[in-house]
Amino acid sequence: MNQRTIVRSHGRVLLVDDDRSFLISLQVLLEDEGGYAVECAGSVDEALDVLDGGHAVHLVVTDLSMPGKDGIELLRAVKETRPELAVILMTAHGSVSTAVEAMRLGAFQYLTKPVDPDELLVQVERAFQVALVNTAYRSLKDRTGDPDSMDVLVGNGPGTADLRQTIAGLSKVDSTVLIRGETGTGKELVARLVHRHSHRGASPLIVVNCTAIPKDLLESELFGHEKGSFTGATALRRGRIEEAEGGTLLLDEIGDMPLELQPKLLRFLQERTYRRVGGCRDLKADIRVMAATHCDLEQRMADGRFRQDLFYRLNTIPVMVPPLRDHFEDLPELCDHLIAKISLRLRCKPRPVTSEALHALQSHPFPGNVRELENLLERALVLGAVAGNPDVITTHGLTLPPDTRTENTFETVPLEDGFAALHTIFAEAEAELIQRAFQRWPELANREIAERLGTNRRVLELRIKEHGLQKRT
Repeated sequence: MNQRTIVRSHGRVLLVDDDRSFLISLQVLLEDEGGYAVECAGSVDEALDVLDGGHAVHLVVTDLSMPGKDGIELLRAVKETRPELAVILMTAHGSVSTAVEAMRLGAFQYLTKPVDPDELLVQVERAFQVALVNTAYRSLKDRTGDPDSMDVLVGNGPGTADLRQTIAGLSKVDSTVLIRGETGTGKELVARLVHRHSHRGASPLIVVNCTAIPKDLLESELFGHEKGSFTGATALRRGRIEEAEGGTLLLDEIGDMPLELQPKLLRFLQERTYRRVGGCRDLKADIRVMAATHCDLEQRMADGRFRQDLFYRLNTIPVMVPPLRDHFEDLPELCDHLIAKISLRLRCKPRPVTSEALHALQSHPFPGNVRELENLLERALVLGAVAGNPDVITTHGLTLPPDTRTENTFETVPLEDGFAALHTIFAEAEAELIQRAFQRWPELANREIAERLGTNRRVLELRIKEHGLQKRT
């Protein structure tokens, strides 16, 4: 074979041929020389099972003449269900009429057996390059008018400028990153920006929320499972790691990963190999890993709930996303950006925030950070339109929580029986605090809410019972 340089596209190719030895030789060629991940099928039906199973296949290379259904039938089926997939046909019975039919149906290329290895590699690489261009074009069209396209880091304050510089630097390397910060600060946004501007930006960014998935399903979600590996596993399932092939895996809320699963994640991070649940062979993965958390991981390590070795492996490059209260100088620009984003999504007219309203926002501590600000502005836009005040967002329209605009009322506490009055005030404040926590974090378990309030689950549930409170579900 001629010496040539192959660009590794991190793509997945489905090879289809009833000749097993020929299939294996092509698999070795594409994996070793081309750097592709390869799935093999011995018939059209097997190939359709692979495609129907949700496998991340980017290109199909199929023989034309096979027992039963042939390559033309596979081409038709692919173009009906997955029109974005390129298909390269191979046949030992080359004819002009067959080639014309294949190209008419949308085949990317038509090769005659015996297939020249260099020609196959060239055509596969061309198919991937065309697919990349088409994907980028579709993405650009799809994102026009899409509020999610407004993923930018807004503001020019010192903290934001430093974070922007950090993102630019991280996009040039492939190191593991641990993104930390309070809830709602934009940790996932940072991960998306790093991924988008990296050499992996054309490949998928797969996000796994370690809190949202039940812990008995998280291993299967992450690594995938083989058919029959447990009750209900009726088919092979690719995990999120496999779906992220060539791209980036973001492990969100990594601090909540079950302790029993942490050694398997550590092994994967060290060796970049994994095994599906119920599997008997190791699979390789070419992905970048980022993790995000709002938790105090040092405290969790001290409590024995997070492994030190996993922390040090994830913490290769730490990134701290500052809370909103630390960069209030960005608030005017951030409000404009969020209002434009919300207006686009709600298809309503954007409205500016008055200077008085901006001042009120700057007096608010924003425990929910940018996410809380976005919710406040959305409520102001909607309620302002309903109230017939569509021109500006005022302080009244923001409906800030009362505690951000009240004076200190301790001077009103009577001296006579003052301690009894203080006890009543404290009980009321405690009940209001818990109610606010329930409203802000309705999806969290009591343990998580207690941690965020600075107490433990036992104390929180005791106070809930004492105050006769009820958590809404």
